[in-house]
Amino acid sequence: MWADGLEYFSDYWNCIDATSLSINTIFLTMCTLSFAFENELFKVETVRTFGAFSCFFMWIKVFYWMRLFSSLAYYVKLIQQTISDSLQFMLMVLIIILSFANFFYVIDRNLITDYQAETRTDRYYDTYTENPIRDVIISVYMMGALGDFDSTIYRVGYNRYFAVAMFLLATFIISVVFMNMLIAIMGETFG
Repeated sequence: MWADGLEYFSDYWNCIDATSLSINTIFLTMCTLSFAFENELFKVETVRTFGAFSCFFMWIKVFYWMRLFSSLAYYVKLIQQTISDSLQFMLMVLIIILSFANFFYVIDRNLITDYQAETRTDRYYDTYTENPIRDVIISVYMMGALGDFDSTIYRVGYNRYFAVAMFLLATFIISVVFMNMLIAIMGETFG
């Protein structure tokens, strides 16, 4: 890193390594300051969060170390190539998910009445983060990419027929078309 300067970060394995070292340093500093001197400088939950990320990045570094063994190096290279080959495709998946999420977010406003605004139970999307924009994006991802949905939520309100039609279209386009395209991209990479 000292010899290469910022060029060091052009390799993503080096970025992962630097991130791992940084988070581990922060985690160990937080542990030392919070627990060794018997003062609660940081919340235990915050220390655990940094600990979880430091463990995660150390496990990711194990993939890099697997390149040392010839029998495993092929698989590490295959994972790298698969991710590289599917990046542009993932942009297209993001755009289609955002388009359906935007549709459901807008028509969901028709379900809101003045007395319901605070305590809503009927929505065209599930609640994950208490932020409706993030929630609708996650819901469309869960519906299209993972098949996790409750089709009854689309059968209510003024736009119920449009909601059901867009639900069917979203599941077909995201689940069938896009996920099969991803399988084809991966098959080409494996080939």
